[in-house]
Amino acid sequence: MITEPGGQRGRGRTEVAVPSNGQSDGQYLRFWRISAGDVGEYTCQAKNIVSAQNSTALRVDVLYGPTGLALSMDSKVRESSLVTIHCSVESFPPSELTLAWDPPSSDRLSDLSRHPKRLQGKSTVQSTRTSLTASFPASVGDVGRYTCRAKNSEGLKETTKELVVHYAPKGVRITASRTLEGIYEGAAVSLTCEVQSSNPSVRSYSWYRDRTALGEAGTVLHFPAVRPEDRGSYRCQASNSAGSGDSPEVTITVNYGPRGTKIKASCCQRGVKAGESLTLTCETDARPEPGYTWFRTITEPGGQRGPGRTEVAVPSNGRSDGRDLRFWQISAGDAGEYMCQAKNIISAEKSPALRVDVLYGPTGLNLSMDSEVRESSLVTIHCSVESFPLSELTLTWAPPSSDRLSDLSRHPKRLQGNYTDQPTRTSLVASFITSVEQAGRYTCRAKNSEGLKETTKDLVVHCKWAESRDANVMLVSVPCAGWPR
Repeated sequence: MITEPGGQRGRGRTEVAVPSNGQSDGQYLRFWRISAGDVGEYTCQAKNIVSAQNSTALRVDVLYGPTGLALSMDSKVRESSLVTIHCSVESFPPSELTLAWDPPSSDRLSDLSRHPKRLQGKSTVQSTRTSLTASFPASVGDVGRYTCRAKNSEGLKETTKELVVHYAPKGVRITASRTLEGIYEGAAVSLTCEVQSSNPSVRSYSWYRDRTALGEAGTVLHFPAVRPEDRGSYRCQASNSAGSGDSPEVTITVNYGPRGTKIKASCCQRGVKAGESLTLTCETDARPEPGYTWFRTITEPGGQRGPGRTEVAVPSNGRSDGRDLRFWQISAGDAGEYMCQAKNIISAEKSPALRVDVLYGPTGLNLSMDSEVRESSLVTIHCSVESFPLSELTLTWAPPSSDRLSDLSRHPKRLQGNYTDQPTRTSLVASFITSVEQAGRYTCRAKNSEGLKETTKDLVVHCKWAESRDANVMLVSVPCAGWPR
């Protein structure tokens, strides 16, 4: 009867025994070379003419070493994917299966049960077949040779397979040809992307500055002459078919002299009203941070050149505070062209000049004329004023008998009236031969966008009452026209 080895019932089929390598010889059943196929329970039957009788069954087990040892696993996997290793064998008695791992750098076999990445390893025995299954997520440390070993009392067999783990580049870093902190503009520097390990090998390299991809695709990023625009944080990325790995960032800082130096005013493009505040700021691009010096060139308002003396700027009411020049209450004396100089250890640069005009109303208004004159003499009236922008000057006249002001341009006896302008001073001059009709009050008025002022003077005209050629008669003149006194 065919049963499983060890007496376990199998198919239980009973058949006439025929040795695989032997013969049935009457009372004897001979096995010259017994094999696993001869396993089973044997009975014999004795029969004569009277009756027949079967013997008690005799169990015959055939002992044999491991055979048909099979090791099943993927030979190439990607990192973190699940690896399943299955090992099976036929033998009797059943074999003990062990799965061992041999790393690439060692000839020593390690039991997988002690493998740090092993998640499970389960052994099953079915009659003459023994199986062992182990599963784990693949890592770089799992690369190597895996050996399945089967052993029983009759022998030992083993089979081996290699496991290759593909993974993205690891240990990516940037090395520099020089220190990256405070490189002087124009110096040469190279960055190299290095990879500690990669399987398969690196296929491409990419470079990034401040998270923006650059057009470079090699292992080396070279700057033959570094510029301020090259400053920033750099990283490289190495890629293969399994993925990509990024380096930590490295930062390039560039030392360079001031450039693009200019002055920015807090207000008032067309001038600042006297008494208001103003801040001038010196803007520049430089590293390391520069120091600042302010200069003022004394010119006339409106951009006209005056004495042209350049001096260190000191506000009349304010202070110089590094990059800022502050005027708390600006005055006419602060007008001029301002420049700032930014200077660091590399170089210095001056800004273009910025014109600061201070707007103020008429001041120092002056009316100059004789107050008493003889009839028919020449009278010259001179009116002048300081202001910015320049004032408009008008000269008006009111006769003694009227409060009405008349523009001198309509005065019947006016001989001349000339304007002269100097940057902040306006003058008006009028001259005429006096008559009785010119007596009265003369008013000079100055007006600009910032204010108005006027000043007044009276003119008394003396006339002759009598004339005589007689030596005993004295020539007398008395006021004949003018304001009452």
